[in-house]
Amino acid sequence: METFCFQIKKTKDDISIKLRDTSLEILQFYKKLAQKKHGDFKIDPESFIFPLLHISVTETDRVKIYNAISSAGGYINKDLRKLGKLAGIDKKYPFILSGIAGP
Repeated sequence: METFCFQIKKTKDDISIKLRDTSLEILQFYKKLAQKKHGDFKIDPESFIFPLLHISVTETDRVKIYNAISSAGGYINKDLRKLGKLAGIDKKYPFILSGIAGP
């Protein structure tokens, strides 16, 4: 089991999470996907882990950030509803992206 460490930007809290092999495989998948898209590059520690938000990590426009988070959350929740239906799960489990509250 490996440990994944990161820092919460807003609070500067250091977080460490022990990851199982399956979780590491998922992270490797997205790392390879990013390398395929951008070529062999050094991973920017400020970048997003998963390609959910289609904005730059340096974006400062609150409206653009809010819109990107809202849009991504909507698509993810739609997909979660489909998966839940396929799995026979009758409850709603919304996915929440954290970010700036409101434009």
